[in-house]
Amino acid sequence: MKLFYTADTHLFFQHLPRSLFAAGKLDVDILIFGGDLMPVDIRQEQGKIKDCIVPQGEWLKNVFLPAIEAFKKQFPEKIICFDFGNDDLLANRRFLEIGDGKSHHLIHNNIIELAPGIALVGYMNIPLTPFMLKDWEIPDREDHLGRGQNLRKKGIKTGSGKARDIKLKKITITIEQQLAGLTDEMNCSRWDGYNFIFVSHCPPADTNLDLMYGNHHVGSESIRSFIEQWAASGRLLTTLHGHIHESPALSGRVWDFLGSVPCFNVGQKENVLQALFLDVGDRLDSVELVRVDSHSLNRKALSLVEKSTDENMPDEVWFLSKTKEFYLMSNFAETSFTIDGKEWPTVEHYYQAHKACRDRPGDAILVASSETALKAMRNGRKIELRPDWEQVKEEIMLTALRAKFAQHQPSLDLLLSTGNRELHENNPKDLYWSGHGKDRLGQLLMQVRKELLAAVW
Repeated sequence: MKLFYTADTHLFFQHLPRSLFAAGKLDVDILIFGGDLMPVDIRQEQGKIKDCIVPQGEWLKNVFLPAIEAFKKQFPEKIICFDFGNDDLLANRRFLEIGDGKSHHLIHNNIIELAPGIALVGYMNIPLTPFMLKDWEIPDREDHLGRGQNLRKKGIKTGSGKARDIKLKKITITIEQQLAGLTDEMNCSRWDGYNFIFVSHCPPADTNLDLMYGNHHVGSESIRSFIEQWAASGRLLTTLHGHIHESPALSGRVWDFLGSVPCFNVGQKENVLQALFLDVGDRLDSVELVRVDSHSLNRKALSLVEKSTDENMPDEVWFLSKTKEFYLMSNFAETSFTIDGKEWPTVEHYYQAHKACRDRPGDAILVASSETALKAMRNGRKIELRPDWEQVKEEIMLTALRAKFAQHQPSLDLLLSTGNRELHENNPKDLYWSGHGKDRLGQLLMQVRKELLAAVW
């Protein structure tokens, strides 16, 4: 049973037709949209939430649902599942309910049979956020509203059909409680012998799937507990998520494991649709990241390594030119790169040569022509420093690091393999660049890693 999954298609209006095109092209059995369906352009154009209800409804009636119905007419045997995410106005869900169970299936708080012995379990609520729209937000637990900063208790809900101001005063329902209700239903006799695919808009906490800028994990702790509980049962096949668009770029992975269960968040971009393809029967070896733009459909096979193999990995990476495993992280590593048409053998050559005063070009040539990085460092200590050296030295180092890791593939692969671990140069004698002092080299490397991850994803 082949499955196509994407989420957060609201980022670009063309992501809907691209998703349908890819699902047809790949001849999947199941197409799933994991929330945030309606284009952000509507919200941006209208501004106030109350002014978005009608145009979002019109888009659903005139664009989204006709596209879904046309796809279903062309591929009547395919199963289409979706629901709203936290950026979609609940006031308009009534339009989706009309075809529920016919052309498509709504998944929130629902269990849907996909095939004999396999069912989809859907859940779209998220913990509290700093956002104004509160249609899909409830506290994670009674003692925990959610993660992140500046969580907003006041906001606007549209479930009544109109925008109304609300304020969370008393907790009446939580994600933890609703998932307990789903657990009871999954354990009833109707689903005896079934295995499950879990789709939740919010990713589980403290994984590769819920990472925001600033290295903050903002996923749901209750969703993580739910997944871990069902992973232990042996009946959970995989989980699919969205919500945190940037997480794959920051963590370096679109997947993680909770127990033995592979969990996914493909992220999303504006110009390129990102989606997931997998064969449910071979879900560890069949997974592909699918990218679709205006010109092409590209597929990249993903090699999943169980999280258990990573559990003994340290949270930090300490490197030096003498350390074999992370030698390529060092500025002494021979990883030639080109800047402004000139080739440099190492970062150290580039950095030391740029210490030279502009009116003493011979000094720069001396350093640049040094036989080794060590000699370049020693020669750099002999020359007269340019007067603005302290002000420009970090930018010079950053320029060299960006060029090195962008142009030297083995170095790039090593840098990206460190995920979100902290990086430190292990040189006790250097109290500016190393982790034994200000740690500026490690911090710049993590900045470059973040930039390159964004470029890769």
